[in-house]
Amino acid sequence: MQTILAPKNLAQKFIAQLPLLVLSTLIMFSATLSAAEVTQLDESLVSVDNRSTAQRNAGIKKAFDNVILKNSGLQSALKNPLVAAKHKNPNALMTQYGYQEKEGQLYLKVNFDNRSIVNLLRQANLPVWGKQRPLTLIWLVSDNENGQRQITSDESDTPMKEDFSRQASNRGMPFIFPLMDLDDSMRISVTDVRGMFVDNVAGASSRYQADFFIMASIENSGSGVEYALSLYAKTRNAASTAPLLSMNSDANNVNTAISAMMAKVSEYYVDQYAIVDSGDQLSAKVTFSGISNMQQMVALEKYIGQLRAIKSSQLVEMKDDSVTYDFALFSTQADLFRVMDLEPRLKPLSKSAEPVMSTMGSYSSGANGSEAYSSSPYSPKTIGRGTYIQGQGGTPSAGKTPTKIPVIATIYQWKGH
Repeated sequence: MQTILAPKNLAQKFIAQLPLLVLSTLIMFSATLSAAEVTQLDESLVSVDNRSTAQRNAGIKKAFDNVILKNSGLQSALKNPLVAAKHKNPNALMTQYGYQEKEGQLYLKVNFDNRSIVNLLRQANLPVWGKQRPLTLIWLVSDNENGQRQITSDESDTPMKEDFSRQASNRGMPFIFPLMDLDDSMRISVTDVRGMFVDNVAGASSRYQADFFIMASIENSGSGVEYALSLYAKTRNAASTAPLLSMNSDANNVNTAISAMMAKVSEYYVDQYAIVDSGDQLSAKVTFSGISNMQQMVALEKYIGQLRAIKSSQLVEMKDDSVTYDFALFSTQADLFRVMDLEPRLKPLSKSAEPVMSTMGSYSSGANGSEAYSSSPYSPKTIGRGTYIQGQGGTPSAGKTPTKIPVIATIYQWKGH
């Protein structure tokens, strides 16, 4: 029996389906499919009834909200006073708009100036989520039209799958569904997913080179639905660890349930990978080895330029096949390296423990599903190499003692072309 390590056909189908689902976020997969680069974060496609001025203005506001959500990851960002003020007149941030018609539906495509969007989020002290984002495999059990429970596959053509893909794309969250071919069918069942038997699901997930996997179910219950979700990092010891997050509740309909699930997962990823400006003068010196030609240098520079954790960069040394940069950071070194860990072209080589300061806090979800940012004094974040303790939250003040963090890589090997 053949095991597929990186099912490229699955990724290609996912990419091909996105324009039909939302046409708002283009997911470009790396060769290993271990993470995804989300581009077109500055545009959104919204449905409109006609080409009237009223419909266009309403569509531009909706597109603005979608772009804010894709770049911040938080629904609550739309309630921020600075963002809400721009929502009233988003045309100043718009670069162009146009119309498209697909399958009889008219769409308004709106582009915004990405730098202005990011600056707005920075000014509002909101998180900024970069292009490099984790790829998530979702094992979803739901009721089919005959009332039988089934696992949603890549080949499934259901409104629920389309709704999942649309809402994930609206948030800029790359998801894939399993193939559910003979290999999957022999290793996993509906009971495994519904019962949250993580050892079986982790084993079945090992063939997919995603960063995380989800076990989820949405099932009919009376006049509404019941839903449950657990998120795990796709690591060798996933079966022996607690879920990174879990939830179970009920909703009036499938759309509401999916919206709550996507918001919860997005909140976790934002807490891990989005960057809030700490207000401190933070920096990092990082060396990249394996740079043997100009093409690699250009690719590295392009990659560095899109990292939202970096305010500015300066090339300070070139020696043999290595280049060293000084980075001015919006947040801690740990935040920078956690984002860099998503890049499949990078391999950490050596490590150092430099003191850093942070004013970062944490994100939490209220009982009603609302998202909030908290500047707790010691809010731990789990990272790939251990846990570090963040510094005092709130307004930066003089005389803070740098917080010592665990060993973190400061030399990377560049494996790109």
